[in-house]
Amino acid sequence: MTPQDLAPVSLMIEMRERLVRIETKMDGAAEKAEAQQATLSEHDKRLTSLETDASQLRSTLGTLRWIGGAGVTAAGLLGIDKLSQLLRLG
Repeated sequence: MTPQDLAPVSLMIEMRERLVRIETKMDGAAEKAEAQQATLSEHDKRLTSLETDASQLRSTLGTLRWIGGAGVTAAGLLGIDKLSQLLRLG
């Protein structure tokens, strides 16, 4: 190294250049983190929507099970012949 490389002005310029490189890297990392956060937010909305849909489907399935159970019980109580006569109505 020459004496000029060790001069305070040279050292300050080199430190400034290094800080600019570090700042650029940090800006890139911050932009990447923001993009990931936006993606996570979209996934959270989609997950909430899917959970709501699943809950509604479980409720509908429970209702259908109840109706099916009532039908099987009615068929057992009335007998299949009487039930088929009631359904024909003609």
